[in-house]
Amino acid sequence: MKIRILISFLIISTGIYAQRKSRRNDTLRIFNKIDTTYIEDYHDMFTLRTIAVVRYNNFTLTDNVSGAKMQYGINDNLSMGLGLSFKSIGVEYQQKIYGNSIQYSLATGGNSRRFIYDVYYRYTKGFRSRDRYLTGDTLLGKPLWDYLYRPDITNYNAGFNFLYVFNNKKFSSAAPYSFTQRQKKNAGSLLLGTYALLYGLTADTVMFPDSLRNSFQPELQFKNASSYTWGISCGYTYTVTIGKYWYLNMSTVPGISFQGFYSTNAFDQISYQNGSLGLTLQSKFSIGFNKKLNYLGLCYAANNYLINNDSRSSLNYKFSSIRIYYGHRFDIRSFLKKRL
Repeated sequence: MKIRILISFLIISTGIYAQRKSRRNDTLRIFNKIDTTYIEDYHDMFTLRTIAVVRYNNFTLTDNVSGAKMQYGINDNLSMGLGLSFKSIGVEYQQKIYGNSIQYSLATGGNSRRFIYDVYYRYTKGFRSRDRYLTGDTLLGKPLWDYLYRPDITNYNAGFNFLYVFNNKKFSSAAPYSFTQRQKKNAGSLLLGTYALLYGLTADTVMFPDSLRNSFQPELQFKNASSYTWGISCGYTYTVTIGKYWYLNMSTVPGISFQGFYSTNAFDQISYQNGSLGLTLQSKFSIGFNKKLNYLGLCYAANNYLINNDSRSSLNYKFSSIRIYYGHRFDIRSFLKKRL
């Protein structure tokens, strides 16, 4: 089993420190007028955490005329790693434990008081069909059905997501995901933002078996395709506190976008292009335990993009991940005061 190293740097956004006297409900005076009856801040504490991550990367080709569908995904893989953060700056190191797909990614993102943002680049090579297909081989004289493994299919995508948090004094977007704060009371917020995506697929030949050639429209019979997407999103996020330290957060942010799609037919090399409106859905879920000196959390995040959609064909892309964290915080200021 090959072990490949995946290094992902997650830089949590830098907070803006207040420079004037606090109001009555802002005793911390370090995070720009948060309501401390709702939020407890841990930005001044050094945090060390262990991480387990499973990533999913799928794309689906659908012929809207014949109803034929072809779905590919990566071999699910587990990455283990360590992370640390201090004063809104964090770094993570992860190493893949198993899985045959080759993946590289570079990302930066954060949850500040007013903004949530992600900027990323991902490269993946090696995909496997999600359904069984006739392989052309036989077993005991009968046709053999099996999953298709395509080590030649390469997927790359780069983009950003940017959201504004309206209820930023009482709701903490950092508490359930970057754990630099704790939500003390139930709170939620309207989210409004924008996003962009550059997406590409390449392969040595057409994406589906030759036996399915007549089932797909010409624009889906490609060996390479690319698209660009820009859109506006609006949604809502809410955190429920359970007891004193347990929490549950859900976030749903749909969006509408303008998209351009380009592909080259694998058989006759004819190029196709299309511009249309598309839909996206960003969703997150987090549950866990968040105390001053330690925390435990499980986070699920998914991004769905309907990249090419018209009356004849569509291409859907989904990237998601499941993360499990355990972290410990160290009160460096108190330690230094005692030492001095």
